[in-house]
Amino acid sequence: MSDPEVPSEWLTIPEVREVLQLSLDEWNELDTQDQTPAGVIWPDNVIRISLHMFDRWIDSLTIDPTEGEA
Repeated sequence: MSDPEVPSEWLTIPEVREVLQLSLDEWNELDTQDQTPAGVIWPDNVIRISLHMFDRWIDSLTIDPTEGEA
C-alpha cells in the first residue's frame, strides 16, 4: 500500500498540467466546471493530487473519437 506522506505519490497542479499539456487557462476552465481530479491542500498550502486519484480521474474521462475531425 502506498504511503500518503511520500511526495513521489503525489502531483502538484503544475505537474498534472505538464503531463496533460494544459495551459493554466485550460486547467482553470476545467476546474470551474468541476472537471479536475480532487486534490488535497498540504500544510505548505500546495494542492496535491494523489497518483491514485489522478489515474482514476484519467480512466474516467470519456474520449470522443470524432473530436478534431473536420
